[in-house]
Amino acid sequence: MINYGNNFIMKLIPKLVVCASVTLLFVQEAFAAKDATKIGVTTIVKNKVLGEPPAMVQRKLKTGLEVYFNEKVETGPVGRTQLLFKDGTAITIGPNANMTIDKYVFDPNTGTGDMALSVTKGVFRIVGGRISKRKPIKLKTPVATLGVMGGIVVVDQAANGQDALDKVKVSERNGRGRHYDIIFLDLQMPIMNGYEACHKIIEFYNQTSIR
Repeated sequence: MINYGNNFIMKLIPKLVVCASVTLLFVQEAFAAKDATKIGVTTIVKNKVLGEPPAMVQRKLKTGLEVYFNEKVETGPVGRTQLLFKDGTAITIGPNANMTIDKYVFDPNTGTGDMALSVTKGVFRIVGGRISKRKPIKLKTPVATLGVMGGIVVVDQAANGQDALDKVKVSERNGRGRHYDIIFLDLQMPIMNGYEACHKIIEFYNQTSIR
């Protein structure tokens, strides 16, 4: 899924959908850490990755650190991380990405729960765990809210219409058979509006042998 500010492209691979900072005192961080709800752990952290749990100062994430409810995760230009949640849900976050864990509730005895995420930019790969086997994970974006029921979801967001077109071209030419199956376009996106981007994307597909 490509999302350009208020624009989106969604991508399924094989049923893969492609589709802030608050400064607080350090004394507050130590107190909040005791009360924060731990919901998962970082399994992979490469280069610059920052996390900001609620009522805590922003911290640099490392492999093996706890992940908290309502935490905001941000990666740098070459940053990358993977989060593993208690129900088995795994989320891989690519470079220049922002994600917030809006909701996470899980009962290991019944295997049920509720999960909601907000993403504003970047690339994300979500592998559904036990929660998504019974209830869709809500994935909120600037232009749509998606429901992930099991399976694997990949979200790739663009900054504007031209960026969206470029991503489609790269995906088709170098994606080894992977392509965007669903495309959301904001009519008022910058640089290239939704009408123009839609026309150029259709034109590109018509000029290639890739379908």
